[in-house]
Amino acid sequence: MPAVVSANFKTPYDDRVYELSRLNGRLLSYGKGTLAGGAYIPVVFELDNKGEIVPGAYIEVFLLTASIDNAIVVPVSALTEEQGLYFVYLRLDEEGYKKQEVTVGNSDGENVRILSGLHEGDQVVTRGVYQVKLAANSGVIPEGHSHNH
Repeated sequence: MPAVVSANFKTPYDDRVYELSRLNGRLLSYGKGTLAGGAYIPVVFELDNKGEIVPGAYIEVFLLTASIDNAIVVPVSALTEEQGLYFVYLRLDEEGYKKQEVTVGNSDGENVRILSGLHEGDQVVTRGVYQVKLAANSGVIPEGHSHNH
């Protein structure tokens, strides 16, 4: 917990990720361990709520530590999930896409670290991923090269 420098929040009622720093917020305190019989460490933040976050609502919190150099990171919007496995779509050419399994690491709510499955320079679909997925499943957009040999 001493490595935590900030946090991002995501509410269950919208897709927006709130940054503690943009809400004039700060980490007030954190517990030194879990509560008796529990699996959670209490963490307390203070922030300026301009009416966008419902008081008392459950939120998903992404604790932020120092950045990691030379990490491959993609927007969360680039991921699809099937039966516990994660995939991205790689752009091969103007009309060709390839479904690529990836292993995901930590997320800040907006971006996710890719531990394996991608290489530097890969072109990943970041918007309209579900449309590409639906088109690929319907056979409209061929996976792999779109040329006939």
